[in-house]
Amino acid sequence: MIVGYSRSEDEKEKILEYGCSKFIDSLDDLNSGDTLVVVSLFCVANKTKKLNEFLKSIFSKNIGIVCIDGSISVVGDGIKAVHSFIDAIEDFRKNALKKLTNDGLKRRRERGLSTGRPSVLNKQQVEKIIADCNSMEFSIREIAEKHGISRAVIYRVQSGKYNPSPIVREADDLVAIGGLKVQSIIKEIKSDEISKYSFFKNRS
Repeated sequence: MIVGYSRSEDEKEKILEYGCSKFIDSLDDLNSGDTLVVVSLFCVANKTKKLNEFLKSIFSKNIGIVCIDGSISVVGDGIKAVHSFIDAIEDFRKNALKKLTNDGLKRRRERGLSTGRPSVLNKQQVEKIIADCNSMEFSIREIAEKHGISRAVIYRVQSGKYNPSPIVREADDLVAIGGLKVQSIIKEIKSDEISKYSFFKNRS
């Protein structure tokens, strides 16, 4: 069944002009075999991740989609092919990021740089904390408040287990991948190497 979905009267009028007269109130009302008619992809998602999840969901249920603005039209036999294509792109994206991450970590190890979580304190700050502790003038709580850190960090500094970061910390080089914050490795790889991956070409 061909059904329309709109979020405003303007969108509804455009869908009616397209030739679709049956509407659904919610995208959850779609059934297997339906073809969804919308004005644009923005009608079903406002973020790339959500759009990808929505398309994979409807294609897995053999539901087609037609956008009046011409951005996409997938119906009939094309549903399975596009579903497979989206899965392939998602796998490629994950594999590309994994390779770039591993290459970047390898480069950092070769240069003797840390590949773990960046330290909060640099060497100079650690030396000041040690000096405060040795002075016996302040309590652990006072030292922690003075330097804006937790008492746990103070204890690690005292025990010699704290590994300070370089004085210049690349804090802006943090990116989110898979929900975890890791040091950005993209800058560690020459642009000509990144350009091998078409996924990154489209985002440059």
